Amino acid sequence: FNMDPIDNPFVPGAGTPPPELVGREQLLENVRIAVARARRGHAAKSLIAVGLRGVGKTVLLGFNQSWFAQRGGFSVYITFNDAQSDASVFPFLDNNGDFHQAAVIRILHRGLVYHLGAKDAFELLKRMIPDIVAANLSLHDGVAVLKELVGVRAATPTLLVVDELSK
Repeated sequence: FNMDPIDNPFVPGAGTPPPELVGREQLLENVRIAVARARRGHAAKSLIAVGLRGVGKTVLLGFNQSWFAQRGGFSVYITFNDAQSDASVFPFLDNNGDFHQAAVIRILHRGLVYHLGAKDAFELLKRMIPDIVAANLSLHDGVAVLKELVGVRAATPTLLVVDELSK
C-alpha cells in the first residue's frame, strides 16, 4: 500500500492535529479512566505517550487537555525545555522526587500566561516572585496559588500536561 504524500494526513507537523485521531482509541480511553478515577478520589496511573517524532504525541496531549477542560477541569501545559535546570532526564525533580522551585515558578508562569495572557501574567509574577521564592512552594501549593490567581475553585480537578521529556 502506497499512500499519496499529498493526501497523507500522518505527516510530522509539530503538534498540528491531523483530520482524525485514528488508532488512538485505547490511549484516549485510558485517559478517560484515569481522569474519572482521580475525580472520585481513587488512585490513577499517569500516562506517558512514547514514539518517534511526528507520530502525534503532542497532538494527543493537546486533545486530552481540551477534553479535560470541556469537562470542567483545570490544566497547565509545560514542556521539558521550560523546566530545564540540569542534564538529568527529569531536571524539574529534585533528589527527593519533588519539583524544583524553578519548575514550580515556570508552571505558575505558563498557567498564568495561558489563562490571563502574557502581559497580565508578567505583571503579576513580577510582583509575586520574591514571595513565591521565599515560600518555597511545592507543586501542589504552586497549583493552588495559580488556581486562586485565575479564579478557579480549589477543588477543581487539575491536569498537569508535560511534553518533551527527552532531550
